[in-house]
Amino acid sequence: MFENLSSREQNQVRSFLASVESDMRRSGATNTEVEAVREALSEQIVEARSEAGAGADLQQILKSIDPPYSFAEIDATAAPESKDAAFLGKLSLGFAVLGVAAAVLSQLGGADFADRFGGPAFIFSQLIAVCLGFLSRQTVIGKAGLVCSLACLLLLVVIAALGV
Repeated sequence: MFENLSSREQNQVRSFLASVESDMRRSGATNTEVEAVREALSEQIVEARSEAGAGADLQQILKSIDPPYSFAEIDATAAPESKDAAFLGKLSLGFAVLGVAAAVLSQLGGADFADRFGGPAFIFSQLIAVCLGFLSRQTVIGKAGLVCSLACLLLLVVIAALGV
């Protein structure tokens, strides 16, 4: 299909199409979708080149086409987990567990110690866990931290409402 192009230009086209394919595969596109877009882009490039003439700059033709990432339908909820999001998710779950541990262990120090230390530590750590869980909600661990901390805060509200 690209036999009318120089080897340098063929490499430019292959590189562009490889970028499109890579972005589409990362977004979860099927082989059929990738191949259909690849064929359509190949035809568009050949047609644009023939219209522009043999002396036209292929790089300018490729720049006139949408950038490779635009062909990938990336769903924000299905975005791959980043290292930062995974770390925030672990922190969220850790703070959720830390709050429960602080509330439980503070009971060993007596009622006064539990009121001064356990309650504030529990609420603070659960609120931090909710915030971090929300920031990392696209990860499994982030969702777990968010759910655990919200469940703990809900339990606290129920206990306070019942007056136990």
